Amino acid sequence: MDRIVALTQKVVTWAGRIAKDIPMANEIRKAMGVTRKVAERVNLASMLPLPELASSRYCLAAPGRQYIVFVPGGGEVTVNLTDARGKFRVEWIHPIEGTSHDGGIVEGGAQRTLKLPFTGDAALLLTLERS
Repeated sequence: MDRIVALTQKVVTWAGRIAKDIPMANEIRKAMGVTRKVAERVNLASMLPLPELASSRYCLAAPGRQYIVFVPGGGEVTVNLTDARGKFRVEWIHPIEGTSHDGGIVEGGAQRTLKLPFTGDAALLLTLERS
């Protein structure tokens, strides 16, 4: 049950239907929490939506410094790091559970295809390593 419903004892209307809660509400809340945690780790103000940099077409980037790529459905994603110089830390994040998997290091200067370490949707965080 939605916490607001529990506090107010009012009925929630979702998509024109009376419901106790929004469908998949717990997963949605968890995903919003994970999104917030990732957002706190990057400088969102410096990032731009650059779908052409990722084969999934979901990419926020501060080119050459940091990239966030959403990979729906899992598998692998190709990220265009052709204009990026240096080494990038690879981190895979489960968008609902928030678990993180170290994907090692990739070198900029080329297109890089990266394979998810788990099944399902994922967020990829690439961060330039400081020398």
